[in-house]
Amino acid sequence: MDTKATISAAPKELTDRQLVNTPIGPVCMSRTEYELYRAELELRKAKETQHL
Repeated sequence: MDTKATISAAPKELTDRQLVNTPIGPVCMSRTEYELYRAELELRKAKETQHL
């Protein structure tokens, strides 16, 4: 299997990986995944403040 062909065929939003420090340690994720992660964190924080 030619990995170069596989990597170049992947959508760009999944190939721009970066390391992000999270509560469970460093995680490698794309910018798209990071944006979803941040949105989820904001939702969870908003829910926590409503319950206090």
